[in-house]
Amino acid sequence: MASDILEKQLGPDTAFNNAEFSNIDWTAANISGTSFRHCTFVKARFIETLFEEAVFENCTFKECGFPRANLRSTYFKNCNFFDPDSGVGGDFSYAQMREASFKNCDLTTSKFRASNLYEASFEDCMARGSNFEGASFSHTVGGLAHHANTSFNLQGCNCNYANFSGASLEGCTLSATSFRQSNLSNCDFKDADMTGADLTEADTNDACFEGTDLRGANLSGILLGSLSSFHLMKINEAQQTDLLQGLGIQVLN
Repeated sequence: MASDILEKQLGPDTAFNNAEFSNIDWTAANISGTSFRHCTFVKARFIETLFEEAVFENCTFKECGFPRANLRSTYFKNCNFFDPDSGVGGDFSYAQMREASFKNCDLTTSKFRASNLYEASFEDCMARGSNFEGASFSHTVGGLAHHANTSFNLQGCNCNYANFSGASLEGCTLSATSFRQSNLSNCDFKDADMTGADLTEADTNDACFEGTDLRGANLSGILLGSLSSFHLMKINEAQQTDLLQGLGIQVLN
């Protein structure tokens, strides 16, 4: 099946519907702009594959790897990357994922180690136990004075037990996302929008919440004394009790 497909002219005018691909090897292949709908991929190899502006809707990926692939502006909607039989998610390690979009996808236990996620968007996705260690959410602008712009959209997602350790997420949108028992140590959330997030029992040791908007967030278990900064942190009145009790302060009526 794979060889037959690679003989075709893949591109914006190529679309596959209700197809199944098993054990295919598309290493370094160019499938930019190709559309896949209701397709299943089993143990597929997408090493250094060029996916730019490809579209995947209602697709299933079982034990598939995308290491060092170019997924810039690739669109995934209602896709499942988690195989419950093996407990393995998708492998996006070292992938270029700038402006990639995931909507309502299951990315449980997926790996995004050292991937480029600048301006990527995850909306209403399941990403429990996913690993974002070493991922980049920034883009350096040249000129005489180099400046790093940071941009990442993570809204309405389940990132419980995920690893974001050391991530720089300054000014990013991380609203209505659950980070229960996630590793957020040494993260930089300066000026980020984390309204409605759930940080219950998250590891926030040495994390920076300077100017972070946490209004409506569940802050149970956060110890202000363990943060690197919480200057100008934004909370509402109802959240004061949780934070003060974490400092050992008794709040009385």
